[in-house]
Amino acid sequence: MGRSKVTESLISEVLTKYFEVGMTIGDIELWLKDMGVNFSHATVVGWIEQAVKILEPQDKPLQREIITDGYMHSDESTVKTCDARLSGKGETEKDVEPEEHYSKRWIFCHYSPKWNLIQFVFHERGR
Repeated sequence: MGRSKVTESLISEVLTKYFEVGMTIGDIELWLKDMGVNFSHATVVGWIEQAVKILEPQDKPLQREIITDGYMHSDESTVKTCDARLSGKGETEKDVEPEEHYSKRWIFCHYSPKWNLIQFVFHERGR
């Protein structure tokens, strides 16, 4: 992947931690630093973006395979998010009241027992 001297094995581990384990990019960067390697945020994000481009063509065929074979569950879920950004005027986190926002998303869970695959699909609320 590019001019980096990183091994494919390390990139594979980063992608596994991000996509399968659900680690945040910040946590992955800390994990890399703990291992003694220091890659920039842009580099780690670049690996993930390139993987998405490579894997994206497989998404729809895989989804069709899972849907035709298995079980589907849908749910409208409310997700609560909190915005506590500081205004930059000498305030600390204790000075700022977090603004709570609620957003609704349709979440579809497709499960294929034959292939032992699960896919979650998220959609904006609406028709």
